[in-house]
Amino acid sequence: MSTQHLIGGELRGSEHHHAEDEARAACPVHQARMPNGIELTVVTAGLEQARQVLSDDRLSKDSGSINAEQVRQLEALGLPPGVSVMFGQSMLFSDDPQHRRLRKLAGLTFGTRRVQQLRPHIERLTRDLIDTLPTGVPVDLITALAVPLPLQVICELLGIPERDWPALREWTEDLMTEDRELTLPASRAIGAYFQHQLLPAKRENPDDRLLSALVVASADGDTLSADELLAMSVLLVTAGHESTTNLIGNVVYELLRRDLWGAVAADTGLVDKAIEETLRWDPPVRNTPHRIAREDLEIGGRTVPEGSLLVVNLGAPSRCPATVDQPDEFLLTRDESPHVTFGHGIHFCLGAHLARVETQIVLRQLVQRFPHARLVTNEAPARRPSAIMSGYEYVHVVWES
Repeated sequence: MSTQHLIGGELRGSEHHHAEDEARAACPVHQARMPNGIELTVVTAGLEQARQVLSDDRLSKDSGSINAEQVRQLEALGLPPGVSVMFGQSMLFSDDPQHRRLRKLAGLTFGTRRVQQLRPHIERLTRDLIDTLPTGVPVDLITALAVPLPLQVICELLGIPERDWPALREWTEDLMTEDRELTLPASRAIGAYFQHQLLPAKRENPDDRLLSALVVASADGDTLSADELLAMSVLLVTAGHESTTNLIGNVVYELLRRDLWGAVAADTGLVDKAIEETLRWDPPVRNTPHRIAREDLEIGGRTVPEGSLLVVNLGAPSRCPATVDQPDEFLLTRDESPHVTFGHGIHFCLGAHLARVETQIVLRQLVQRFPHARLVTNEAPARRPSAIMSGYEYVHVVWES
């Protein structure tokens, strides 16, 4: 069993499922090397064990510790010690109480109530994009809809000018590759954009959007340091659209290739089930971002030494036979589709509700407008080259009403 497909590789369709499921059956702990040269431990566990690992406070999310270990490994390999801006001092890479403080500052924007208030606007944006889809000819779902909708939503929430959206998309896409020739230039570019252009502009002329709020004021009189503000900005724009883009592509592809599209078109009450089953069967995030062991710890009878970098695979737990009946089947008849796609514990994804709502709106409008949509080819599309994200490079569809 190769660990390569646990953290990337050139993949099509659901090829990575076999490696993940085989790894889970063999052992919950595996060593792998990222495309950027970093060695880490990949946990491929059942659902309950994955939840335990994700909530284990012996595994730290401290950016300083994680970056120090990455630099140590890169120097040992004779590589320049550059680390992506994604590993900055954001709530994703911090422990409590700092994590709690940072999450509180961003939390209101992504709460259930606020997202429900956004629903009519997201519905209008989706309708406008769908209106532009040509019918009867092949169209790439990813570039036509799955990227622009969540990107626009998060950029509007943050207060990022429309002229800058294309550049942000390019930078965030490169950041997800773990290819140092792409990630490091993208990291410098997006860091310079926020640090020297957008955030200073927000200080000069604040608006009513989230980045201005983070720049000029915060909860209980708290303020963000320059490093925290930069890290928060990069995290919000990146995480705020990448996983939703993948989720939209994954659910549409699965429904079309399995001839389930018509069933959902006939009963839009199945939309939520289709989304949850996609989150279980083919998560839009392949592995969690890094953690680091504060001490030696045991996972499934294997020792993970202190200082080890660790990620948790998110597909293996929800396709575990101990978790669900017929785990390899994609079924819209399940009472529930248990998964840890959005994490577990204090680092549960802040944007999970927004991702679900955006995908619900897209899928419902697509099946209603194009009940006879079909894939252009039976050949499985290529996966994006990423150890963390899990989505398609393209999904070519003929939209037919």
